[in-house]
Amino acid sequence: MKVKRFGLKHNVFLMVLFLSFSVPVSASNERGKVTVVDTFPSDNQAFTQGFELSPSNDLVIATGLYGESYIGELDLQTGHVEVYDVLDEALFGEGITFTPDYLWQVTWENEQALKRDIKTYEVVDVVDYDGMGWGLAYDEQADVIWMSNGSNQLLKRNSSTFELLGSVDIYFEGEPLDQLNELEFANGWIYANVWFQDTIYQIDPTTGQVVSHYEFGPIIDALDLTDEQIESMNVLNGIAHIEGDNFYITGKNYPFVLEVTLESQWLVE
Repeated sequence: MKVKRFGLKHNVFLMVLFLSFSVPVSASNERGKVTVVDTFPSDNQAFTQGFELSPSNDLVIATGLYGESYIGELDLQTGHVEVYDVLDEALFGEGITFTPDYLWQVTWENEQALKRDIKTYEVVDVVDYDGMGWGLAYDEQADVIWMSNGSNQLLKRNSSTFELLGSVDIYFEGEPLDQLNELEFANGWIYANVWFQDTIYQIDPTTGQVVSHYEFGPIIDALDLTDEQIESMNVLNGIAHIEGDNFYITGKNYPFVLEVTLESQWLVE
């Protein structure tokens, strides 16, 4: 999740010129269907670790790498990121999530969670935890935060104090689903990226079972990208819920954001 990099600079921005890709494209598999609604430019220098819509519908992006981690807002019309806070060089930024009162951010190996003001993104508190931090998602139904750590386990934490409350092991087709990464909670489900996969998994947080999965490889392959853009891209890693079944999807060093619908086709047998 952390080893591939391409000489990134967190304050460089890219205008993407491939927006002519406007015809909706779908990719189906045995469990779910992805339909592309629109394509937007993004900053391909952003090593995306967290991706969220704020309560005011601003698209917030958090990046990683030591000395290059920041939090900012992405303008989907231009691909420009306005940086609001740059992390200390000793911190490797990871996932973020909004609760009703705060924006939380975890760090990779630093074992620190940053509690931020929900509007200014200023750090108001720092909470220590054990282990790695990868992704975060706020579960408004249970008022808890789900956290990934690179294993097949999701940790459940208090949304105000970050206290550990429990954990759930995640399984796909009877096998542990390892390297769970960036997370999003929507419609009662947890949606998860997995490191080095072009697949998003839809998880039942009460059982730990994957109920659907969505393949993005064919959709990414169909985009009108240059060889240079393809070479600079890292891995799928960014899920931001819009409403209903609509999401924004991106990845580390991706020059684009996809607006998609994710339709679950699973049946209870």
